[in-house]
Amino acid sequence: MANFEIHTIARGTDRMDMSFAVNHGYGPRGEADLIGYSWYVEGPDHQILLDAGHPDHPDALAEGLADLGVEHEDIDAVVCSHLHIGHNGGFDRFPNATVYVQQDEIAHAMNPTPHHRESSASIDGRLEGVMHELVDRKQPSELVIRDGDYELTEGFEVRHTPGHTPGFQTPVISTEKGTVGLYMSKYYTNWFPADPTFHPKGVEFEHEEWFDISSVGGFYSEAVQTESTRTYLDSMQRIADECDVVVPGHDPYIPEKLPDQWYFTNVGDSRVTEEEKAEYLAVKRRRQEAFPELREW
Repeated sequence: MANFEIHTIARGTDRMDMSFAVNHGYGPRGEADLIGYSWYVEGPDHQILLDAGHPDHPDALAEGLADLGVEHEDIDAVVCSHLHIGHNGGFDRFPNATVYVQQDEIAHAMNPTPHHRESSASIDGRLEGVMHELVDRKQPSELVIRDGDYELTEGFEVRHTPGHTPGFQTPVISTEKGTVGLYMSKYYTNWFPADPTFHPKGVEFEHEEWFDISSVGGFYSEAVQTESTRTYLDSMQRIADECDVVVPGHDPYIPEKLPDQWYFTNVGDSRVTEEEKAEYLAVKRRRQEAFPELREW
């Protein structure tokens, strides 16, 4: 089995209004700065990027790749988790890459549900060029449209995980220490590194116990997802069952490199070594230095 190394690239933060949950009596209230990531995944024969980043803000991703000694031309595959503007755009910055996207995601992005319209790369939205740029790519050398699970290459599987959007997809990646799921989702408990203290200042959670459904993830309001809550939870459970570690896509203090930083799954666990705690705190400090808005978290 081929093993990969996973590098986290922190692309910046976006101010999000969390008031969508108020009418339902659960979920976060107020506003929060959610950090956005891309992942550079390096294998024996492939250089893969998970999410091409915001089309209007390419510099942070370019700098992150440059710090790793990687040029845009080096990337041979871009896996699109979902077609929300904060995650994917500017695919043409990667001229030698094949973009992988789910058929259901393209259909939804072309005519998104109302509460996803602002963030989706819809053909009539404020960033319609993203969709045109995507569908204009030559198939199959520049664009591969999938319907369900697939193997991108040995050691790099992709799962169709509908929930947040219909065509959401999650890489399941083999490393020397175990299998990693890069699940690009927001609120969670009992996921790696499962630190519930990451909640932003000023954001309150009612019914805190609801954030431990099936021990794999947080409870989402209808405004965050397109699919039923059961479908969403089933997708999360599937990834949790298959992986040794699951990386939630908006936690501010996730590792900078896997498997080198193979963190514990519970910061309060008495079995966690002092070295592991120090490593986690070092990442936390570097994130706060890079993004001052995170210092309140």
